[in-house]
Formats: sequence, structure tokens, C-alpha cells
Amino acid sequence: MIEALGNYVLVFYLNHDKQIEKDIIRNSFSLISDQVQPIKQILKVHRSYIINLSKVINIETKNRKSSVKLKFI
Repeated sequence: MIEALGNYVLVFYLNHDKQIEKDIIRNSFSLISDQVQPIKQILKVHRSYIINLSKVINIETKNRKSSVKLKFI
């Protein structure tokens, strides 16, 4: 998962031991979004979030608001 943080992005990923790690990268969210757009399993789901569709467990919608539950997060 990638989350926008102003002029930075917060990247969540699984390391070799299947543990969640996160790194902050000084880069624009729009640039990252453009770079991962060709990858079919990666999707921008909100103006501040990009997710890996292969990690989606559940999608819920209540009162016109949706939430996505991801494996490991």
C-alpha cells in the first residue's frame, strides 16, 4: 500500500520474512501513481492511496463510504 503524505509517500511492504515494513520516500504521490499505473494489480483507489489488488480481503460500503481491508494491514 502507498499513502500520500504531502511531499512524501509512505510505502508499506512485506519483507523477506513476511513482516510488514514501511518507508517514507520523498517523492510526489502523482509521480509514484504514474509509475505504477501500467501494473495491472496495482490500483489507485483514492486520491491518497494506492493498493495491491492481490492483497484485498474485503470491500465494505456503508452510507456511500467504502473501506478496503488488506491482508497483513
